[in-house]
Amino acid sequence: MFPSPSSQTSLYSSLGFPDVPVSFHSQHTPFGGSADHQQQHSGGGVGDPNSPEVFKQNVNVIQQQLVRVQDLARSALMGIENAYHPGNNPVQTSDYLVALRQALHLLADLLRQSGVGALPMLDPSTPLESLPSEEKLLAETMRSIEVQYAQQKRIQESAGTVFNLLGSVDQAVRRA
Repeated sequence: MFPSPSSQTSLYSSLGFPDVPVSFHSQHTPFGGSADHQQQHSGGGVGDPNSPEVFKQNVNVIQQQLVRVQDLARSALMGIENAYHPGNNPVQTSDYLVALRQALHLLADLLRQSGVGALPMLDPSTPLESLPSEEKLLAETMRSIEVQYAQQKRIQESAGTVFNLLGSVDQAVRRA
């Protein structure tokens, strides 16, 4: 379905984008940084995945991949919009779409493995005034927690009701 990792690098290079770290999965730990680097600096063991340095490194890798995805999406969109104009190459548009799909899969893997995907990704070019305030974020978080708590409470109450019904049927069967 997707080109091999070796052709992935040449595909990105031919499209004018920086090379994708093809060996990311084999050289990097799920929390960022190379395994060799972590072993050297932690005495042979795995470094702390919760350290601020690893987190910053993961955020930087994710931001770089987001820029790559944006660039590929723009290029693919331009190719689609100009599909019927003279001089447009449909093969190149197809290559952009394949590269975009690969970049999206890589981004999803990076978000999943690093844990950064659980955080909201804010555009660095957004002015600070337009970012939500801490109070607004806290209110949204509290509201979502209350909704989840109410849902779990209903599930637990329903399970208790079912348990009581099954228990009463079981007692009735034993008596008979």
